[in-house]
Amino acid sequence: MGRTLPCSLAGAGVGFLVGFVAVRLAVYSAAAKKSPHAPGVAILAALLRNAKVPLTEKSIGDTPRELNSDEVIELARWMDMLDRI
Repeated sequence: MGRTLPCSLAGAGVGFLVGFVAVRLAVYSAAAKKSPHAPGVAILAALLRNAKVPLTEKSIGDTPRELNSDEVIELARWMDMLDRI
């Protein structure tokens, strides 16, 4: 089995599994500016950018809500693109 290595995200409780499996990570974040979770999302986004993790950020306005149909299509296209990298 692999082992977890400390990294720049260690303060966020994140490590990377190493061993025989290469793990790739890309993150899509959709957040509202006035969400109670917005400060935490902003901190995590900064940590991910600092660690050079590919990050796509989508603002969904001021108040939290579900993604609309156009945003779901955008997310689906983003997910589809992942297997082409």
